[in-house]
Amino acid sequence: MCRAAPRRSTLSCYPELEPEPEPEPDTSLNPNRSTLSFCWSPEREDDLVYFAMCYPYTYTEQCRHLDAIEAHPLRARHVRRELLAHTLAGNACEMLWVTDYTAAQSDIYARRVVAISARVHPGESNASFMMHGILDFLTGTSAEADALRRELLFLVVPMLNPDGVIIGNYRCSLAAVDLNRRWAWRLQPRAVEAATPCSGGCNPVRQRLHRCDRMHAGGRGHRRGCTPRSAPSSGSW
Repeated sequence: MCRAAPRRSTLSCYPELEPEPEPEPDTSLNPNRSTLSFCWSPEREDDLVYFAMCYPYTYTEQCRHLDAIEAHPLRARHVRRELLAHTLAGNACEMLWVTDYTAAQSDIYARRVVAISARVHPGESNASFMMHGILDFLTGTSAEADALRRELLFLVVPMLNPDGVIIGNYRCSLAAVDLNRRWAWRLQPRAVEAATPCSGGCNPVRQRLHRCDRMHAGGRGHRRGCTPRSAPSSGSW
């Protein structure tokens, strides 16, 4: 609950490519750390106010969107919805199978696979807005979507870190671990996999992608993944 006195809040952003040592006490001496500070004065005595790094896209909004797709008479024909894992807090981490289901089962499983995921870092809510549009497109009636469904099998995990989204973490899960550092499942002890069920739950998906025609697209919310470190060579990044 917020009181009437002005409050000062500090938001910090750290480099994301490699684990960093503990920051120095005097942040002005650390050029690798950026800090945004602001003051805010409540308008009323007992206001309840939420601050967000980006425009929110909540777990509830995601569930409502998936429910709407499943209830739509046309979109639902192209989607199979399943529980991928339960999180530590008991929330559902779901996966959608999107393709043209008029074909034989053997033909469907023989299709090339494209995996799409988002919100491994819960604070990157713009990834959910991208995922919302992707699902609307893939389940839509356009000729392009129809062609993609006939050729490909899409495995979609709209929210990899539901607990982090719900409790308001920016980067970590409920177990205070970065799920984006838990992909090498064969190297992880069982205790780590138990603490990160959604990360472990995606293992069958990644095993299914061990083919030369695989593709995994992860929706993220920062610029580092979009900028090549050096100039492209002969038309490739």
